[in-house]
Amino acid sequence: MRRHPERWQKGKFIHPHDACFDHDGNIYMAEWVHVGRVSFLKHVG
Repeated sequence: MRRHPERWQKGKFIHPHDACFDHDGNIYMAEWVHVGRVSFLKHVG
C-alpha cells in the first residue's frame, strides 16, 4: 500500500510516522511512504 499512491485515499493515513504542531494548533503529519507525504490538519475549534 505504501508504494502505490493511486490507492491512497484523501483524509486517510497510510503509515503515520511523526506529527508537529504550530502555535495556532494546526497539525503537520509526516508519513513513511515511498515518495514521502506530509498532511496538514487545520485547527478549527
